[in-house]
Amino acid sequence: MPFSNSSSDEELETLSSSSFLNQTLPIIEKPKISEEIWETLRSVPTPRSEVVAVNLEDKIYVIGGFDQNSKPTNVVEVFDSKNNSWGVVNPLPKKLHHVGAASDGKKIYVVGGYSDSWNPSSSFFIFDLENGSWSEGPNMPTPRGALTVQFVDGKLYAIGGADRIALSVNEEYDPTTNQWSTKSPMPTAREHLASAVIDEKMYLIGGRLISLASNLDSNEVYDPKTDSWEKLEPMPTARGGLSASSINGTIFVFGGESRSTAFDENEQFIPGEGWYTRMSMPIPRHGLGSATVQDSIYLIGGGTHPGITVSGINQSYYNSKFIPGFIFEFPEIEANIDNSIRTIFLPCAVEVNSQTNQVYVTSRSSQVWVVDGPTQTIIKKFTVGENPCELAINEDKNLIYISNEGSNSIDIIDGENNSKIDSFDIEDPYDIAINPITNTIYITSDLGGLLYVVDGKTNKIVDTIEIPKPCGLSVNSQTNMIYVSSESTDSLIVLDGNTNQIVANVTVGHKPRGVDVNPNTDMVYITNTESSSITVLDGFTNKVIKTIDVPETPWRIVVEPNTNMIYATNTNPRMVSVIDGSTNTLVQKILLKTSNPFDISVNSNTNKVYVTTFRSFEELDGYIDVPSPRKQIIQGVSSSDIVCKSGLELIFKATDNSPACVNSSTSQKLLERGWTNLGKIN
Repeated sequence: MPFSNSSSDEELETLSSSSFLNQTLPIIEKPKISEEIWETLRSVPTPRSEVVAVNLEDKIYVIGGFDQNSKPTNVVEVFDSKNNSWGVVNPLPKKLHHVGAASDGKKIYVVGGYSDSWNPSSSFFIFDLENGSWSEGPNMPTPRGALTVQFVDGKLYAIGGADRIALSVNEEYDPTTNQWSTKSPMPTAREHLASAVIDEKMYLIGGRLISLASNLDSNEVYDPKTDSWEKLEPMPTARGGLSASSINGTIFVFGGESRSTAFDENEQFIPGEGWYTRMSMPIPRHGLGSATVQDSIYLIGGGTHPGITVSGINQSYYNSKFIPGFIFEFPEIEANIDNSIRTIFLPCAVEVNSQTNQVYVTSRSSQVWVVDGPTQTIIKKFTVGENPCELAINEDKNLIYISNEGSNSIDIIDGENNSKIDSFDIEDPYDIAINPITNTIYITSDLGGLLYVVDGKTNKIVDTIEIPKPCGLSVNSQTNMIYVSSESTDSLIVLDGNTNQIVANVTVGHKPRGVDVNPNTDMVYITNTESSSITVLDGFTNKVIKTIDVPETPWRIVVEPNTNMIYATNTNPRMVSVIDGSTNTLVQKILLKTSNPFDISVNSNTNKVYVTTFRSFEELDGYIDVPSPRKQIIQGVSSSDIVCKSGLELIFKATDNSPACVNSSTSQKLLERGWTNLGKIN
């Protein structure tokens, strides 16, 4: 999300996102024909609740609300979802909570709300993006807060809310005449309601009658063209303090509160079809703001418990049934859309054959896509088993092994013509690795608590080893040692491939996941998802020699043995951490373009790194050197995540928080001049 000029000398580099009234309708469970994804993003800098969130030119403006002291605020912060960053604009002219707001695509209009003493406001403020300033419009005729506001067909509609009682008021503002007028009232008076617009009609959902015990399931649609209302199917879960957003002709309704709890409900309304339950919010919230940008709905702030509570939570919701699955495309390639890699749908695992320079990407739609590395175009697509989210390649034999978690099978692909030549059954397969020298295949079963050993010649299981919840897996083909992470015991299990016996059980970080080994150095690297670290194990002694702190939730990891660089995916923020294996230090963080990363692979011949995210497939250049602080900021890295070259320290200029990487002696001099090592840029 959200920088300025730099100056440098020999030691210093600096840088100064119908009616169904009497019917009780069942909640319909929609068949699982879509993929739902929640993603946690960078928190809003000012935690708050009872906010509004408005999309203007694909940036989300979060306006007003209660702050951490339960006081109204006029802060306006801006989220850029493309870069997962925050900025700030001029504050609202008045401190207010429970305001209503909407955009006409050029300006943001903010009306009503409550002041510090809970007095209802008739204030009307207009934010002009062109000059970044606020102006005052004519007061809304009826002072109120907890209302809902939308722009429909060029006019602003402010509906519902409360002064001392719940209201049914419907007032229209016309920007061309700069005047308000009264329209047909809403059938059900209510406040703390939500709304969304589809086909120039305004759908008003939920709300309450002042008390937290009076939540409503009302669902009514207003047609401004005819100034008329229609009652629709009630919402399955009655709730107020909720939020709603529309996307591609459908409405998603999130959160809310009652006397005893905040809601995590996510219910979807499709006009003309009905209501459906969807994947619950990861964290229950009320008084949150929501806005749609491109293919996702963003939910920001809100209280996690009933009453005046606040949070800085920022999460996005994605549903592939209503959104094209693959959104990333390489700008330098103008391939036909039918064989461009941007058509890969819901990618999962990725592996590259360094000998053939072909990249294999599995899709949760039971497809495998073969991508030509040099041209970045799809050269073949074929169907495999269900949920193929792991794969491994025997480069010596040019065979690809696909682990199908959903169909309990392993598919074998001939890499020469990229066609399936065999398959065999494995109960609950998960990760998979191969020793090409012994032609042995190793497969973890996290549900079964087993490591399967399979003879690559016969594709028969020759041994099973019990391991508590095995996850990641790697094989050192030179020493024939097998490394398995055990998530439930926070340990790395080491086995001798000659005897299939456990020879070591090493405690690592919390919830270890990904594992890979450099056969040239015999160093093993393990990601620890809940302790945000990477453990380095000496494969010769089976001793931990270092723990490297990395960004949150490191997931998969891959070693490039020629350069001795290690790449690990991080899901919060969406990054790839780069470790220099010669020093075992974090040397770079690469912010990804789209969403949370999943798998990662590297071509040892071209030094290209391939990453699958929950929505995309990205190619990165392998590590060469640490970019300057300025370049890292331009690339989207926040100041707190800047990495310096080995031997340099990160400090910040006190006047403008410009970051600099300097040696220790320069750092001491600058700290004496007022620089700090605690700076931060939003």
